[in-house]
Amino acid sequence: MSQNTYIKEEINDAESMYTVDRHIEAYLLHLRHLKHSMSTVRIRKTAVERFFSSLAVENVGDVSTRTLEDYRLLLVDSGLSESTVDMHVRSLKDFFSYLEKRNLIFDNPFRRIRMHRPKQRRMDILTKAEV
Repeated sequence: MSQNTYIKEEINDAESMYTVDRHIEAYLLHLRHLKHSMSTVRIRKTAVERFFSSLAVENVGDVSTRTLEDYRLLLVDSGLSESTVDMHVRSLKDFFSYLEKRNLIFDNPFRRIRMHRPKQRRMDILTKAEV
């Protein structure tokens, strides 16, 4: 059981009682408020929803560092490209940072995860003859 299962008792407003779906909805509204493109919002939505639907988690506080590590391995094993896996994991990191900044979780499980940068693809430059 993660420390996040112990949501601050003094937060008694309706926001603290949101289900995962309500947290996701509020997060997406936050992204729109920050003027992220609709494409970015859609990508983040897909990544976060995929994470929670694959785990069938009802409370964001139930997510631990181990859960995140296992999920990353699941994405890798599913055959997704390294950059797609990275995009999913970074979307989740941003979502949990959003929750932490609003005091909806005590302990952000991403604080103990080392983020991996995907290898940059080397772009070959055409010679004059090839141009």
